[in-house]
Amino acid sequence: MLIKKLRVIDFLKNLFQKPSFDRAYQYHMEGKFDLAIEEYDRVIEQTPKEVQAYVNKGAILRQMGYYQYALNHYETALSVSTIPEQTAMIYYNAGIVLTNLGRVREAINSYSHSIQINPHSSAYDNRGSGLVDIGHINLAIEDFSKAIELNPQNAMALANRGRAYAEINQPRLALTDINASMALVSEAENLMNRTNRGNIYQSLNMIDEAIDDYNMAHLLDPLDPNILVELGNCYQKKGYFEWAIEKYSQAVRIDKRAAIAYYYRGESRLANGATTEAIQDYKRAIELNPFLSIYPNYMIAIQLEQATQEIESDPENPFPYLSRADLKLSIGDYVGSLQDIESAIAADPNCAEAYNDRGLARTRDEEHLLALEDYNFTIQLNPQFGIAYQNRGILYAQLKKYDQALEDMDKAISIYPSKSEVYLNRALVHANCNRRELAITDLNQAIHLDPSSINAYASRGKVLSEINRLDEAINDFDIALKLNPHDADAIQGRASVYLKQHEYAKAEEDCNRAIAINPAFSGVYCTRAAARGYMGNYDLSIEDSDAAIRLDLSEPTAYLNKAMALTRIGKCTEALENCDRADAIGGDSHLSNQIRTIIFNIKSNTS
Repeated sequence: MLIKKLRVIDFLKNLFQKPSFDRAYQYHMEGKFDLAIEEYDRVIEQTPKEVQAYVNKGAILRQMGYYQYALNHYETALSVSTIPEQTAMIYYNAGIVLTNLGRVREAINSYSHSIQINPHSSAYDNRGSGLVDIGHINLAIEDFSKAIELNPQNAMALANRGRAYAEINQPRLALTDINASMALVSEAENLMNRTNRGNIYQSLNMIDEAIDDYNMAHLLDPLDPNILVELGNCYQKKGYFEWAIEKYSQAVRIDKRAAIAYYYRGESRLANGATTEAIQDYKRAIELNPFLSIYPNYMIAIQLEQATQEIESDPENPFPYLSRADLKLSIGDYVGSLQDIESAIAADPNCAEAYNDRGLARTRDEEHLLALEDYNFTIQLNPQFGIAYQNRGILYAQLKKYDQALEDMDKAISIYPSKSEVYLNRALVHANCNRRELAITDLNQAIHLDPSSINAYASRGKVLSEINRLDEAINDFDIALKLNPHDADAIQGRASVYLKQHEYAKAEEDCNRAIAINPAFSGVYCTRAAARGYMGNYDLSIEDSDAAIRLDLSEPTAYLNKAMALTRIGKCTEALENCDRADAIGGDSHLSNQIRTIIFNIKSNTS
């Protein structure tokens, strides 16, 4: 009897000590990771080819942040796996861990193995994200599209494709995807979508819409400083500097090492006249991220403080006021700049430089008659002030008084015969008078005097384009862009020449570059709208025309481009409305009449 009792005890003991996959999995689900790992180890020890034990232990290690150990277990699982579907899933999980380790290219390779064995939506989505990380955006879009094809309800793939479209300046497609993604999940899950859509709206200069999205994102994650920084940027763009400062301050309170928040708060404080506080913010930003020292506003703030100190020490000297006025002008503080110029005149009523600067300020504010008075008085005070002749000549040209403009430019050149800028400005007057050969002669001289003048090359390229010397024009724009690859005006100029050469894809590519540099450049949206229209991408052309109109309501080319695209998709009534708008603000009447003729013919053929 005793022997039988001992055997029963031994049996029960062995039963409870026997490693159990189910028990390990239960511990795993309950979050008892240490117990689960211990149990999986016992399973593996007893059954070394139990694939799922390696996989599940790898999953736990990944959850705990032990990515390399997790990868080791996935690799072991791959070595013993014989079921294709299981192997595909292991490659997928290994891809996730490789991404966690920052080994993106290896992760892409792992996802590719998974897809090759068993194509599934999540693997395409994750591989697409990896391709975005290494800059292969178009390939990524193909993967996201495949993921969506396999699973139209894959909200993450839609969101990721939207983000990828935004990267290649396709905001309409980006918004379509992000909106579709948002519709598939609850508002609580839309943090990334809200943030990404806010970024797209901000790039389109749709600031109010961006603010709405960032505010919602902030409600979803009140502790994300980056969302607050973007909100601050939006308020700064609207000129609401106090609100911007408050958002940047909130970001800094959350993350005291958020260098960019300090920097942007410095910009808002500088624009708001708080120079000392701005300098403190700039210094803190640069201390946290020395790369920010290359941005110019820090030095401007320092110089503003120095100019203010000079004014305080010698208030009767007009030149520190003028220095500070120039600095304020450089940061867009037009009112403060003009106030300092007035202070300089009050300090010395015979300071020619002050009247010249006030003439520039009044020209900018379109107070043309008052500006002319200032330039006249400047020249009266100092008849050898060549810059005043040049500035008055530029103003005469704006007023289409070209003979007087040329007379002033000639005088400026007689005073400064070796100054490239004055030849450049006279060339622009000649170009406005359709004296293009004379313009080219002056531009040749401007380049001879200053071979590094980007504006001279770009201006000559534009004039050469106007007389259809297109290859020479391209060459000039190429030189300008070698001197400064980030000159959006030169890129847009070259795109316009590509349009004339029927190189529409090249024109679109240049426009994409220019928009990435300066998203608020209305002219480049017009050029891209034309290129896309010629390529038959009418919806995108209309989108670009709308972007140009949002940025500049008085741009007639945008209305005409939109009218042409609307005509091509049969929306003739809307097209005529846009022709009317273009005509009302002095658009190209020849092109407007062409569009009207096309519409008339369409209506005649359908009646």
